[in-house]
Amino acid sequence: MTSMRVTQEHLDTIIERAKAMRLRKVILFGGALEHPDDTEDIDIAVATEEGGNFVAFAVDLEQAMPKGVWVDVVPIQPNTPFIDYVERKGRVLYAAA
Repeated sequence: MTSMRVTQEHLDTIIERAKAMRLRKVILFGGALEHPDDTEDIDIAVATEEGGNFVAFAVDLEQAMPKGVWVDVVPIQPNTPFIDYVERKGRVLYAAA
């Protein structure tokens, strides 16, 4: 992968798709949060509504993003050390009302 710059347009696309796919929460973390001007990808953690499909969201998002913008999507699973870290250090991009 090559380096890229995370733009507000990228984040807006994530939020727009999260709303359309009825996600509960999206958290930005990793390099895109820490070094948005020089990162390899955009890391996000997502929580779906009951019965939701985070894989379908990931596929939808991949199709919506411009070519060369890579997004890694991980599910938010309660009570795991990794997600505890993401929730502490990350930035909530979207939370359903």
